[in-house]
Amino acid sequence: KGNYKFELGRRIQRPGHWSLDPIPDLEDMDSKFIRRGNAHLNPEDIYKGEISYSNRLPIGFLRASIYYSRVTDKIDRDKTNYTFNEEDYQVLTWENVSKSTDRGIDFTFMTKPLPNWDLMINGNYWNNILDGQDADQQGSEYGFWGMMNSTIRLRNDQQVGMYSHFSSPMTLATGEIKGMTRLDLSYKKKVNKRFNFTVKLKDVFDNSGFKIVTDQIIDYTDGNDYRESLIANHRRGKRTLSLNLEYRFGDFQKKKYRRQEGHGHSHGGEGMDVGF
Repeated sequence: KGNYKFELGRRIQRPGHWSLDPIPDLEDMDSKFIRRGNAHLNPEDIYKGEISYSNRLPIGFLRASIYYSRVTDKIDRDKTNYTFNEEDYQVLTWENVSKSTDRGIDFTFMTKPLPNWDLMINGNYWNNILDGQDADQQGSEYGFWGMMNSTIRLRNDQQVGMYSHFSSPMTLATGEIKGMTRLDLSYKKKVNKRFNFTVKLKDVFDNSGFKIVTDQIIDYTDGNDYRESLIANHRRGKRTLSLNLEYRFGDFQKKKYRRQEGHGHSHGGEGMDVGF
């Protein structure tokens, strides 16, 4: 019942909008930290190989893979100094850092401990070896992250959900991203055929986000070496409680397609209709 796959591929990975936006993000300016995108980024050129195994086990479904890739024009974070009104700021942006060799292990496990309980666990260990021109673009980076998604179905069309995320301390070429944990809880109730509501508590312990700590020696053109350090905290949102109401005014009807000779987009004269 097991399935083995061996894959080879090449792709162009374009940068995300957050890494391209040149307008500075001043949300954390009070802590002397500014984020700013780089509109001149080149896309990454990636060659990748992967070996994976998947199987339906007596206790659930397992998929595990080992991957390796070689990246040209790899996009990574870059830190610079900026002085404004005699105040020093740390600017975090993104740069093409030459070449990178990436490798790692990824796994996904899905199971049903009880008939009404669905559980999915996913994890990834990664290791990147950077080969750039600058000192902060050279070296080995590695870390692990994992997530768990749990759904329990109760009587009377009730559902309780839990999502958790964990990341170990991630070693960078110039420092470290501290470990992080997060937990979300949700409750959903289907009142009738048309109406349901969901209550969700995001970031239960109010501790999600990441902390970057870097320390490096920089050789300036005046012949002197300087130590440059950065401690920065970033959060995408704080603990929130939300209530979502959903009401259906009509019944959803699936559009039906028929095989009909001489209509639509046929393949090989078989008259198989394809709807768009």
